[in-house]
Amino acid sequence: MDRDFIARNQIVERYLSGRLPLKGATDFERFCKDNPKVLDELGLPERVNAGLRLLEASGKPEPWQDKPQRPWAKPHFGSVCERLFKTTNDQFIYTLLGNTQAAERARLLTRAVDPKHHALWMLPDLYSYLCEYTYQVYDQNEHIGIGMTPQAAYLWGLKQGGEREHRRIPYDDRFLKATCPTTPKGTAVVQKGSGVKVNHFYYWNNAFRNPEVISVRLGVNRTYTHRRKCD
Repeated sequence: MDRDFIARNQIVERYLSGRLPLKGATDFERFCKDNPKVLDELGLPERVNAGLRLLEASGKPEPWQDKPQRPWAKPHFGSVCERLFKTTNDQFIYTLLGNTQAAERARLLTRAVDPKHHALWMLPDLYSYLCEYTYQVYDQNEHIGIGMTPQAAYLWGLKQGGEREHRRIPYDDRFLKATCPTTPKGTAVVQKGSGVKVNHFYYWNNAFRNPEVISVRLGVNRTYTHRRKCD
């Protein structure tokens, strides 16, 4: 962070208005601490005093006395994951042909702009372009909140804290079996010709052909839900 970066991205204005992310505010405060002469050049003390006088005149409490509350049903005020969903929608999903933003105002919707007549995205193509946006566009562009690209921030975090391979959970056969859904009782009855039923879906295994297992109650904690096959 330098003086040109602060002026170009309106860091002072966003810092005073409380719209600067925590990481950006911390970096800005550290920069001001290391470069105290820049405070006078930026006019930060005068702006702070003017803002406090304005608050005092309007009868509103100081920012540090007003407890912030998250507005109801506002994703960009939530966690990082929720804000990332909003960013992806604004920068990628809502720019695609056939997106449903126009359908929010049904009275202004015409056949020419009806999303139903422009739905041409298949799931494999959407997944490919979403990966390209995530890893080549968003991940490579500088983020105003951290002053670097998300990829550089991730690599910096690995360098500072290590890869922590002992904390990784591999996406393997063991993980799939441990995270499969179950029934309230944790068991299911083998039905002739159909197999076991879990959450309205039937799962089959050739072992169910044995007449001795028909109507037998089995545990379902080792069910492959993505393959419709029982282990």
